[in-house]
Amino acid sequence: MNVGQFQENKRECLGIWAGRIVSMPDVDRCELLISYDSSMTLHAGSMIKVGGRVALTAMLAAANLATVGADDDALFSFMPVESGGMVVHSSECTDNGSEWAPGLEEKKVFQHEIRWGDKETGWQLRVGKGGQIYSFVGPFGEAMPPQIHKGSEWNDEVWQLVSICTSKNDRTLVREGKVRKRPLAYFIHGSGVYKRDPKLEETFYNPVLAESSCDSSYAILNWGQHAHVPTIYKSGALYYTRFNTLKDGTIELNYAIHNFGDDVLNYFNTPWGGVRHSNLPVHILSTPDGSYAPTEFIPFAGKGIKSAHLTGGWSGFFTKNDPEAWGIALVFGNSRANHTAAKVRYRWGYAGNKLNPRDYFVSVVNPLVPVKKQETLRVKVYVVVDQLKNISKRVADLVPMASYQVSSFDDAPQVAVQVDSENRSGELKLYAWPKQGTQPLFLLKETKTGKYFASEDLYQFSSRESFSKYHPKYEGDAEVLRPYDGNTEFIKLLGFE
Repeated sequence: MNVGQFQENKRECLGIWAGRIVSMPDVDRCELLISYDSSMTLHAGSMIKVGGRVALTAMLAAANLATVGADDDALFSFMPVESGGMVVHSSECTDNGSEWAPGLEEKKVFQHEIRWGDKETGWQLRVGKGGQIYSFVGPFGEAMPPQIHKGSEWNDEVWQLVSICTSKNDRTLVREGKVRKRPLAYFIHGSGVYKRDPKLEETFYNPVLAESSCDSSYAILNWGQHAHVPTIYKSGALYYTRFNTLKDGTIELNYAIHNFGDDVLNYFNTPWGGVRHSNLPVHILSTPDGSYAPTEFIPFAGKGIKSAHLTGGWSGFFTKNDPEAWGIALVFGNSRANHTAAKVRYRWGYAGNKLNPRDYFVSVVNPLVPVKKQETLRVKVYVVVDQLKNISKRVADLVPMASYQVSSFDDAPQVAVQVDSENRSGELKLYAWPKQGTQPLFLLKETKTGKYFASEDLYQFSSRESFSKYHPKYEGDAEVLRPYDGNTEFIKLLGFE
């Protein structure tokens, strides 16, 4: 195929690139002007023109870099796709039988679904708009908590990335009516913000900046948000997540946290997670000698903490302590060899009081390492759904493959982007990855005017307000910034320049 083909309707445009169908929903018009040589390399000058607003061209900077077919694929191409497991993708939120707290509408959080295997032995994973795992169904039922935590639906009791700058994470409590808040808490969530700002009526999830999928993989890129709002802190965290499915149904969680902000991020959850305790009441922790045992039912803030190298490199949640019991194993590694970039520890315990009214048992993987501006923390952990009797064998080869690395990109493939916006027009030569010395460039839409802008400042149109009313003792002059005020539509990451 030398020329890209397309089919068009009012709501969706499908392009066939190198034998792969790529969907661009919700556009009125789509033109595909793509040419390949016999090796299926995308030529410079090829473009995707969407709605007359933006034209994107992907090209390779060097012959030794992998061929990339589509622009979003290029942004994720530093995170390899692991082939083998065939999954079913869906962009439709259907009723899967999971029960949530009264009043919640799952469609408000749903972004994408991945399924593997059958109902008896397989799993169904649902990714939220913020990039979080908010639903995980297997032979054990729904693994994610019911979201009883008010003002935090599918934002806290999920599997997600979290980044913290400990030097700015102020623990001062301020009373607001009957509620005490931490207005200067510093937690960049991999889901969205708490509904604690009086000007916020709906949960604001991390803006989606790119997506990519194939037979065995799904990837999503989000701009991480400060959970505690209103806040004066800015977020400079890009959260990349690739869900690779291996042949036996093992899920490889391939994470990347890129810091393009000025703050040093030095405490991470990769992931923050846990389960619905009523469905998976037995928490198991492995030991270095290859054995495992259930842990005590203790609070999360208690003694449930251990260095990863003092474990067998995995933990699990099961329906009961029985070889035939079904459950989930999280493989985080235990060798100093694959923890060279960071000290890694594992934490666990129930949320709230011992009655556990939120039906939530927490588990967290903590890499403790500084990530400075223009550095990227890359993490690889694994998730296995199986019976307890099979877990030790299943995880044996996975434990040494878990990894934690901090790096900078010395080189990257180039992406030429033809932009038609208010402030930038013409062809921009960008990098697909966060190459050292570059900053991300985003496409934003100002909702009031409907105009598009190419900008490095994601807060360009955010409303501002004095912070003193939210923190009476604050003496600085920084203002509250609200990226969730509806002034901005975050279209996508164009690349790095």
